[in-house]
Amino acid sequence: MGTVASSRSIAAELAAYARTRLLRPRIVALAVLVGACATAASAERFAAAPLSAVLALALVCQFRLWDDLEDLAYDRAHHPQRVLATTASLRTFRSVLVLSIVALGVALALTQGARHALLYSGLVAALAVAYRLLAAQPGRRLLRSHLVLAKYPVFVWLVASSPEALRALAIGAALYLALCLIEIIDDPALRSSRTARLVAVAEGLALAGMLGYVAVR
Repeated sequence: MGTVASSRSIAAELAAYARTRLLRPRIVALAVLVGACATAASAERFAAAPLSAVLALALVCQFRLWDDLEDLAYDRAHHPQRVLATTASLRTFRSVLVLSIVALGVALALTQGARHALLYSGLVAALAVAYRLLAAQPGRRLLRSHLVLAKYPVFVWLVASSPEALRALAIGAALYLALCLIEIIDDPALRSSRTARLVAVAEGLALAGMLGYVAVR
């Protein structure tokens, strides 16, 4: 009976996490944006849109879970009501993350090819290193946000079907700059930082240039 109750509790926590952290308008909109950017960067354009949408949603949800696991100390202090901040089953969530990494790697290899799977493996390794470095330098919110957001241009390349190199790089860079700007505008701590505001101005100018390039292309 205890094992059954425990299984039900874990299942309930997984469902609660999915409902409160993944199935949210902001996350769905982000996945749609990544999928749209990937479609625009694909040689096949709209023929690849359905697959791009599914892969984009899987990547965004997977790395949201990873981000939340890495932000656990911050969330326990500032968002104690969140599922991961209160669960006694962190090992389960970490296992889900590992299994999802393996499953998505296989899915990318089968649908996008070996090069995409290798790029995905490199992204996972690079982010694991970045999180360790960031953990050793707490409080550097501007650096952390920009490093963590760097995964999204890679998402565009991973999700795109036969990506056109220059176009994919330009679209990915524009997406990255836009997300960095939104992060600075949305975060009160960053908005109050003069350095962050100067970075935002530079990013805004660079974004305008990237959008101009994409439009011309």
